[in-house]
Amino acid sequence: MPTRAALRKIEGFHLNVHVVDEPLQDYSVLRNLFVDNSPHKLTSERRQLAFHVAEEQEAIFFLSYEGDPEAEALLYDMGAGTERLTPRRSGEIVATRTHFAVNLSARVVAFEYNQRGTKREDFEDLILQLLHHITDRCDVSLVPIPKPSFLQELREYDRIQSAKVVLVRPNPGWLDADSQLLKYADKSEAQAISLEARAKRNRSLSRQEGIVGDLRKVISQGITTVREAVIWGNKHGSKQRRETKLSAHTLSTIVSLERMADGQPNHQMMKEHVLRYCAWLTENHPTVDES
Repeated sequence: MPTRAALRKIEGFHLNVHVVDEPLQDYSVLRNLFVDNSPHKLTSERRQLAFHVAEEQEAIFFLSYEGDPEAEALLYDMGAGTERLTPRRSGEIVATRTHFAVNLSARVVAFEYNQRGTKREDFEDLILQLLHHITDRCDVSLVPIPKPSFLQELREYDRIQSAKVVLVRPNPGWLDADSQLLKYADKSEAQAISLEARAKRNRSLSRQEGIVGDLRKVISQGITTVREAVIWGNKHGSKQRRETKLSAHTLSTIVSLERMADGQPNHQMMKEHVLRYCAWLTENHPTVDES
């Protein structure tokens, strides 16, 4: 029986939903959409997903399965040096299991990180699919909750050669009049906007004003708008080019899972960890009043 523990990462996100160009005022309306008629199914090119949903404590828990409907599991015999494909019955997929949970009142999501499996974009697509029964004019986005280490690392740069920021419309909207980035997005009537700035040759972008300054500001204020940010430059007098990505500084926790008799990580333990982290995010990182 395998005894080596499996390590899994759980990341934290904030949830933004707009319906008919207005911010969703009561996120509890999503509860019945999630729970009723579970499991929900999504199909895209070469991918199929199923979401099993249940109310757990103060959260909505999701157990999702994702896979390529044409894929087969290849098994290799180390002793005989032979391989075989496992047969699949009709309707089956070789799936990756992903766990996540959402607290609708705090608009926080605790999402298991998988290189394969269900991604946050899939959860966004699921919400859009469920809301389309009500209206086709809706937008959904999950934005990472940044660790303090992201802003701390920005302060280490002596020279910033380039900066790229991807923003999505926060709740209730692009309302921060002190941020030129948000004002520009508001005047553009955008749902999402991507901006990139490059420094002059052998120079640096401003570290306090412009795109970098605004990035610091909206993150410090807790505005749920920055989906990704990438900074390139030099640190501590070094000529080596370094990179800092917001996605690498998403608030997260690492959990250890015992393995079951079949060698798979204990998914009941994973469920408990996800729900526990969702409760912690709800208490410590709920969305702020962005108006």
